[in-house]
Amino acid sequence: MMITRTNELDIITALWLGADDYIMKPLHPEDMVNRIQQLATRIFI
Repeated sequence: MMITRTNELDIITALWLGADDYIMKPLHPEDMVNRIQQLATRIFI
């Protein structure tokens, strides 16, 4: 999920509803790489 909202309750609600992760806009390439690596670690371990 990519969002512009920074309200903690919005993020918690989205994660509770099934989002695997969230990325704040504006998107920074190094953030995307880190998130993909974290997701891969969760999937394969």
